[in-house]
Amino acid sequence: MNFGDVQCAEYIFNSIKKKDTITYYAMMKGYIENEMYEKTLDLFEQMHLNLDNVIYTLVFNACAQLANDRAMKIGEKLLQEMPDNYRNDNVVSNSAIHMLIKFDEIESPKRAGKLIRNKDIITYGALMNTYNMNSEPWKCFKIFEEMKQQNIVLNGIIWNILIGACSQIGMIRRSHYIIDQIPSDIQNEKQIQNSLIHMWSKCGSIEKAQNIYKSVYNRNKVTYTAMINGFGLNGMGYEAIELYKQMPNHLRNEITHICVLNACSHSGLLHQAQNIFNEIPFKTEKIYTTMIDCLSRLFIFDEAQKLIDEYEKTNSPNLVMYICLLSGTRNNRNSNLSKKIYNRMKSLFPDAKQGLVSGAILLANIYSSVGEHQRAKDFRYSQIKELRTKVKLGLSWTDGSGEIVGFTAHDHSHLQSAEIYAELDRLTSELIEHGYVCDSSWVTRELYEQETIESVLCSHSERLALAFNFIQRPVPDFIQITKNLRICGDCHEFTKLVAKIRQIMKQTFVHDASQQLQSAVFSSGLITKLICLFCIIGYGLSFSSQCVQVLTVIPGRVMPPNFWIWTFITHSFIELHIWHTIIDVIVVFLYSKMIEPLWGTKELLKFYFIVTIPNALVVTFTYFLFYGLTFNEDYLFERPIYGLASFIGAYSVVIKQIMPDTILATTPLCKLKQDHVPLLIVILSTILWIVYAVPIHFLIMLSFGIIISWTYLRFFQVHQNGTQGDMSTSFSFASFFPPPISPIISIFANTIFAIFVKIKLCKPFVKKYNVASPSNITITIPGVEAVDADRRRYELRLKLK
Repeated sequence: MNFGDVQCAEYIFNSIKKKDTITYYAMMKGYIENEMYEKTLDLFEQMHLNLDNVIYTLVFNACAQLANDRAMKIGEKLLQEMPDNYRNDNVVSNSAIHMLIKFDEIESPKRAGKLIRNKDIITYGALMNTYNMNSEPWKCFKIFEEMKQQNIVLNGIIWNILIGACSQIGMIRRSHYIIDQIPSDIQNEKQIQNSLIHMWSKCGSIEKAQNIYKSVYNRNKVTYTAMINGFGLNGMGYEAIELYKQMPNHLRNEITHICVLNACSHSGLLHQAQNIFNEIPFKTEKIYTTMIDCLSRLFIFDEAQKLIDEYEKTNSPNLVMYICLLSGTRNNRNSNLSKKIYNRMKSLFPDAKQGLVSGAILLANIYSSVGEHQRAKDFRYSQIKELRTKVKLGLSWTDGSGEIVGFTAHDHSHLQSAEIYAELDRLTSELIEHGYVCDSSWVTRELYEQETIESVLCSHSERLALAFNFIQRPVPDFIQITKNLRICGDCHEFTKLVAKIRQIMKQTFVHDASQQLQSAVFSSGLITKLICLFCIIGYGLSFSSQCVQVLTVIPGRVMPPNFWIWTFITHSFIELHIWHTIIDVIVVFLYSKMIEPLWGTKELLKFYFIVTIPNALVVTFTYFLFYGLTFNEDYLFERPIYGLASFIGAYSVVIKQIMPDTILATTPLCKLKQDHVPLLIVILSTILWIVYAVPIHFLIMLSFGIIISWTYLRFFQVHQNGTQGDMSTSFSFASFFPPPISPIISIFANTIFAIFVKIKLCKPFVKKYNVASPSNITITIPGVEAVDADRRRYELRLKLK
């Protein structure tokens, strides 16, 4: 069976008169290794012996690979009848979960718990591992959150699986979120360090991978190989070769050779790849396949075919080698050679249906690329029907909104589809102005009525994900999109051109603070410029004591008979110190740059007055209270209320709401994150007040500015889609505080909220999930528009700096 001689193995098996479990195991395992899953089930149904854990595992795996009606019937029946002792077996549970996922029978850990009775860390680990194997890594993160809710202590194995999920999804922000929670002692384990090297490489953070590699003491073969592979993944072929040469010979293995050859292949280093290949003492099937892939990518088909012929002199034919060859002809648009290769694949591997479907799709795409659309359509349909195998659906995912969002081609399931497609139209028009022309060879089917080449290509899943990022506010500076299939050539060129153009547009925002401020000044709206102008004028007027009396809020003067109520508006433009004025102007400009594109000018102005006017009223009543307690008339006439302290506090709340939750500092008690910016500003202001750097009203105004702005954004702000407020967990009042005290704050805040709901000042919070669109994995919460809520993950692979 290992040599692919199935007929000989069957002859020997049939000649054995008294077969035991081991005999059946060997034959079934051979069938599975040769992708003959139907024969595996045929043999299982002939078997009349007691089953053990190995047989259960083999049958579940065969059923998972087939995933047809027969396999589902056999697999589910076998699982129902399986004795309890096997349900506690980790390997058997893993294979059963894998099968159920392939059947689309598991959508959550709860479903798994009903089918696998031993629902503990082993079961969760098996489920997560299976999701990884099934290319559904985002589901691991949902399980991870459930395990945390159940206070399950994670071990190194679970953390390693989560790192594997991060590697697959490739999202830098998500990776940081997971890694920050791994205990330091586990992070220092060599196995975890090796996995982290691979993960950061897959995320495109090659510097982080190198830093971990350098920190590993007594590196083993996995450490070297992970780093070599990381260089290859990031187009650093020469660095991969250099490390390969530094690696001790006795540590090199098959995987190491494959990784360095892949690195050469992706960097176009043919000569170096050939030298390394020739120096490998024992060339395995996979090493041959990697070298054939390298030659095929460079269109050197004669040499690739010679290697296949050389391999087949002593070995059975290998399907993957022909897939590599066929993929190369796709890029070369050689339909004649492609047809010959596919026909040979069908004759050599008649039972390898999934591989043949992949080959058929490649060949159909080749026909389309040379203009034979009808032939491509007919061939694709006939082959898929003949092989009766599902075609793998292309999926692109990104995390521009703070949640991992998936898109398929021509996907309209997302709640913001209208905005996404509108942005995609704008992007395409913009690129056309810069010389972009759609490559019609990548349209792999006949156009339907009212379709154009542009409409077909521009709704590919990766472009939808890209447009989704550009409708976020603020637009991410770092965009990352992962696709489960190879990206088409036209989308590749489209993405490169987008990066180039948007880089030109954004380059003024990325150098230093002065350039950011300069850009904000010239690109801000009229309202912002007027507010800043009034602040500057207000500072000039502050040199007149009479103007200060008339324009600032003086509690004793807002009461009859004076009734100076206009000061509740004008007070915010007055500052008595130049450095206060400078801070006010900077905050207003940066606030405008962040919020005006998101909310619009009217909402910006509305928010400004919602924060400043009620704040002045609250501080005025506070001074009245102080006067009532002390009878000190200074609170009425000698302590004017002025400045934009309330707006600075409000700005810190906006930062918390829409910016990523990065770690600012680590203390012995907790990690201080960007979520804690409002609290940190209050603490800093308190210190400044203690040392007489700011007046008492500054601290009061800033504190109430935080509370008022949070209340408005949390419960009352109306979004463009008609929803109200932001009831996301990460924007709760308790989240403003570090973990040690947030539970106490949460009890107090929840009590206040319950009172507000009872008196109908606020609406109760109801969480709903978007289950209407299986292709869209975003969890949506009413009252939270994607552009306003939980923008926690916007680092992405495509840098737009």
